[in-house]
Amino acid sequence: AKRKLKTSIEKELAEAAREIFRLLQERSQAELEELRMLVMKRITAAVELIFNAFETSRSVERGSLKHLES
Repeated sequence: AKRKLKTSIEKELAEAAREIFRLLQERSQAELEELRMLVMKRITAAVELIFNAFETSRSVERGSLKHLES
């Protein structure tokens, strides 16, 4: 479960980095504040996805522990 979580985190961060890089290149003429908000929005989305994966991983781990205790 930990390896899957690590892979999920790496995937989300890499995807966010690609999107942010593309965004900065495509909208280089935009106002800095607008760009900042778009980048923050994408990073926030990545954080949400990472925590969803973490919660799922933790639930699976706890379920496995309960199963072992039975």
